[in-house]
Amino acid sequence: EFKTREVPKWLSRCAAALPNFNALPGLCQGAIFSLAYNRGVGGFGDNIHPREREMYAIKQAMIAKNFAAIPALILAMQRLWPQGGDLWKRRAHEAALFQKGLNTATPVVA
Repeated sequence: EFKTREVPKWLSRCAAALPNFNALPGLCQGAIFSLAYNRGVGGFGDNIHPREREMYAIKQAMIAKNFAAIPALILAMQRLWPQGGDLWKRRAHEAALFQKGLNTATPVVA
């Protein structure tokens, strides 16, 4: 159920909310999927609420294709949860997964 229904639904939501989502390597998409599944995609378009600051900045980085900025933005979200807690740790894992995706991506040759 999760794999056949939820994963495609949330990947579609990520692609709709974030320009250039489909240009990301798979591991990077996975990290964003995890983040969006946990926090929703609404924050990517919200530059008003302080809790959404990093989510909105991720969208701006995606627009600019500044993918290298995204792991630090994911890590910065740790401020929202108690240090050492599950969600605090999840953000660290997502940031590491995104960085791994950037490090292992095959460069596109023009």
